Amino acid sequence: MADYEFCITQEKGCEEFSSKELSTRFSVKSNLEKGFVEFKTDFEKAAELCYSAQSVKRVLLKISSGSFEEFETLLEKVFSDLEDFPFDFIKFSSFKVECERIGAHEFNSVDVEQELSRLLKDKTNSEVNLSNPDISFFIQVLDECFVFGLDFGGRDLSKRQYLLFNNPNNIKGTLAFDLLLFANYTNKDVLLDPFSLAGTICIEAANFASNLPLNYYTKNFAFSKGIFGKDFSDVLKKLDSKATTTSSLTIFSSDSSFNNISAQKKNAKIGGVEKFISFSRKNVEDLDLKFFEKDVDLIASKIIEPSKSVPDYICKSVYTHLLKNANEILNKKGRMAFIFRNPDFFVDLSEEFGFILTKKSEVWQGKQNFYFCLFERKQAKKLNSPSKK
Repeated sequence: MADYEFCITQEKGCEEFSSKELSTRFSVKSNLEKGFVEFKTDFEKAAELCYSAQSVKRVLLKISSGSFEEFETLLEKVFSDLEDFPFDFIKFSSFKVECERIGAHEFNSVDVEQELSRLLKDKTNSEVNLSNPDISFFIQVLDECFVFGLDFGGRDLSKRQYLLFNNPNNIKGTLAFDLLLFANYTNKDVLLDPFSLAGTICIEAANFASNLPLNYYTKNFAFSKGIFGKDFSDVLKKLDSKATTTSSLTIFSSDSSFNNISAQKKNAKIGGVEKFISFSRKNVEDLDLKFFEKDVDLIASKIIEPSKSVPDYICKSVYTHLLKNANEILNKKGRMAFIFRNPDFFVDLSEEFGFILTKKSEVWQGKQNFYFCLFERKQAKKLNSPSKK
């Protein structure tokens, strides 16, 4: 099949991680833009990305992108590119437009959706159907930049079907997987999440390590409707056949709350990866008792932080136990990757236990910014960036 221009959207600040996943898992070369990653590929590979990629929010058949100063210039750019876009090979009679707007603008998402719906209706001679359209168009407006295209998957792929038992402090599956990419996680690593909440980091790791497609149980995609001339079921079946059924249990999920452990077991079962994860209810000070003989490569977690409900002295106690035990259970090249709102408190304390901050990246979940932080032993050599083995 011919190659077309595609792009994927992801959490703000995570463009480099999506590009890394495209390269290492799917052999797709990409270019980073503000708010999205663009590349050329065929429809079969795009279907594969919708089905299996874990850092992706939307997979778009690209129509237009660029920067703008006013709402009118955005519409003019989209209208111009619509004139050159070949709709003849797509079979549809109804559509809807969805807009995700991030930043301060003098217009809102509904304004964008209404104006683009008008343009598309005139261009394609099709009708707007908000409840059950044949296809969806999606536009992301991030500050002064935008990207617009046909939503190849037809839905927000960052929404995890397995996450029925959530936690208010949990992070999204896309951000959890991005943290693993940030830490150079491989399917050979022994991974521990000591504050696992709803289990998202470990479940994402299990999907990756097992090759089980993230959407194995949810094969409802726009591209499956035949609007591109085929249903792509053969592509999905081929990916299903690559999933492994055996596990050496190298993913360990630990939390002090019995309710959290119960919830994440259920989530992992819904996701079909419960046999790839070892669950245990333990306080952080007891981690060495379970993992002392383990050769842990990576500790990854959304760690607790000082707040109105969690005073500094409690965090210091938790961090002290964690760092002390990390020295016992991590191997010589072991590392720790955490997601923080503010890492300064932990960074200062970690140096007392022989760990240093070696990498930091600002990311976003909605309107909330976080920091990915990687810690390594002071004497450890700089790690290379391994790909999935």
